[in-house]
Amino acid sequence: MRPSRQILGLLLLAVLAFAAGAAYRSAPIDAPGVGDRVQPSADHPMRGEGGKPSVPAEPEPAPQTTEPEPAPTPTQEPEPDPAPVEDPVPPGPYAAIVIDDFGFSRAMADEYGAVTIPLTWAVIPFQSASSYVAQKADELAIPYLIHMPMSATGDSRWSKKSGVLDSGMSAEHITLTMRRTMNAFPSAVGMNNHRGSRATKDKKVMETVMAELKERSLLFVDSRTIPGSVAYAKAKESGVPALYNSIFLDNQTTESSIREQFQRGLAVAKKRGWVVMIGHTRAATLAFLQKQTAESFPGGSFVTVPQLIQILSNGDGVTVASDSSDTRP
Repeated sequence: MRPSRQILGLLLLAVLAFAAGAAYRSAPIDAPGVGDRVQPSADHPMRGEGGKPSVPAEPEPAPQTTEPEPAPTPTQEPEPDPAPVEDPVPPGPYAAIVIDDFGFSRAMADEYGAVTIPLTWAVIPFQSASSYVAQKADELAIPYLIHMPMSATGDSRWSKKSGVLDSGMSAEHITLTMRRTMNAFPSAVGMNNHRGSRATKDKKVMETVMAELKERSLLFVDSRTIPGSVAYAKAKESGVPALYNSIFLDNQTTESSIREQFQRGLAVAKKRGWVVMIGHTRAATLAFLQKQTAESFPGGSFVTVPQLIQILSNGDGVTVASDSSDTRP
C-alpha cells in the first residue's frame, strides 16, 4: 500500500528542519565568514607555525616630546667652611679696666653698657640687681667677674655677714659658699675680691679659694686692697690665671682726680707692658669713661681682663710682672 503524497511531504519537511537545526547548532556565535581576517586578541591569539601562539611584538616606545628634557644638574660638593679667623692681637701696651660693685642698680648697668672702650664688670652676688647685671653683661658680650665679699681688717660687723669669706673659716665652709655663688653666676669668667683686706692675707683661705677656681677653670684678679695680700701669689701657685690691680681710679670722685689716676695707670702700662685699673659704679666714674675712646691711650690698647690674660699667657712680647711690692703706684 503506497503512502499518500501528503504524508511523504510532511516527512520531507521534518528531515529538512532537523538538518537545518543541526547546522545552526554546530556554527560558533559571531563566527567570521569565509575570507574574513581574524584580528589577534586576548581571546583569539594569532597562531604561528604548528598552531602555537606567536610572541607579541614589543610595544613601540612612546613618542618623545618636542622639547627635550633638561639634562640633570650635576651634584656639587658643598664648599668647606672657611677656617675661623682669630682676632688679631691688638698692639701693646695694654690697659684693662675693671668696674666694681655692680648689683645694686639696673640703670647703672644699662649706662655702663654704652661705654665704648672695653671694660670688665665685677658683680657683687645676691643683690637686688645682680642677676639682671649678669644677664645684661651676657647680652652685650661684656665679661664679668664675681665680686666676692671678703672680710676686712677692723670691720668685724662686715666680716661676720652671711656670704663673706673670712679668715679662720673652715675649708668646707669656704668651699660651700664659693660653690653656691659660682653656681648662681655660671657665665662669670672669674672672681675678684670685694674688700678683703683681712681674708686676702690668710694663706689657707686663699688656697681654698684658688682650689675652687682652678676646678672650674676661672681666673682671679687680686684687687690689692692691702699691700700684704697673698691672693695673687696663691693663684699663681695653684695654676689659676691671675692679674692684680695697680690703680684705683676713683678713691676721689672729682673729674680731675679720676683723670690723674687714669693717666698714672697708662704710665704703668707703658713701663711694664700692661696694667689693671679698678673703678666703681659711681656717676663721676661713668661720666669720665663715657668720654674715653681708643685714642685715649696713644700707642696702646684697652682690653678686657680675659683678653689680657690670653695675651700674657701667649707671651706676646709683654713682660709679666711677678708678685712684688708693686700694688698701687
